[in-house]
Amino acid sequence: MLASKIAMIRPLNFRANMETAVTNGFQDVRAEVDPGIALIEFDRLVEALQSHDVDVSVFESTEIDAPDAIFPNNWFATLPDGDLFTFPMLAHNRRLEREPQILEELIDRGDYNHIDLEYLENENPPLILEGTGSLVLDHELRIGFAALSPRTDLDAIAQFEMESGYQIYTFNAGDKNGAPIYHTNVMLTLGNGFAIVGHETVLPSERKDLLQTLIDSGREVIQLTNDQVYNHFAGNMIQISNTRNERLLVMSQRASDSLTTDQRGRLRQYNDEIIVCDVSSIETLGGGSARCMIAELF
Repeated sequence: MLASKIAMIRPLNFRANMETAVTNGFQDVRAEVDPGIALIEFDRLVEALQSHDVDVSVFESTEIDAPDAIFPNNWFATLPDGDLFTFPMLAHNRRLEREPQILEELIDRGDYNHIDLEYLENENPPLILEGTGSLVLDHELRIGFAALSPRTDLDAIAQFEMESGYQIYTFNAGDKNGAPIYHTNVMLTLGNGFAIVGHETVLPSERKDLLQTLIDSGREVIQLTNDQVYNHFAGNMIQISNTRNERLLVMSQRASDSLTTDQRGRLRQYNDEIIVCDVSSIETLGGGSARCMIAELF
């Protein structure tokens, strides 16, 4: 089940977020990159999506102290049954992304039932679950996958399961520094008929079971190398649909350039179009890629 509408948020003050860098091994906060280029990259991705007849709602962030507002899928997610979840966030400045006027407009547009999990931030210790960064969901089977990390807490997952009725498969995966991989969606993408997974990031004792679970979900598994995951964001893709009901796979230029001929050919079997856009400044400073910039609106 693919979203035919998406939301994207244009940040007011995108920059390297020092608070998130503690747990995000994909950020390079010391890179000499002009943060202003990120807004150009954002607008180009919006244009690329719209040129393929994707229904894109663009919201403008008004919060100057929310450098990662460009990644809205971490603070809210919608489900096909009409629920809109808001999630507990680890970094305090990321909690500022939940701007009331944006949330109100989202709920009004989709007539969603709002389920608030933000209260989990106040537990001792806080229970964190950062939306569809933490959770990679299969809406048809009502299951999901989650790599445990400081941003993806097992007890918070249990609360989501109780509220949503989804069953979440959990596992452990590491980044290039050996720390827990910060978000599941940088090493796993689910699409209709396929899964893209950085299997070598997963704890060796858990790899076989994860791969078999993906196969059991009815998918062809396309495996990525650690280099493709860690250095090219090839795990951070998203499949959506457009107004013509075509299947579109969205990825960054860096991810696309890293794919082998075989991987590219296998992905084309499951997609009508592959949309590629350069978001390298966002990837470098923000530690997230094309999928992180897109929130599905069911």
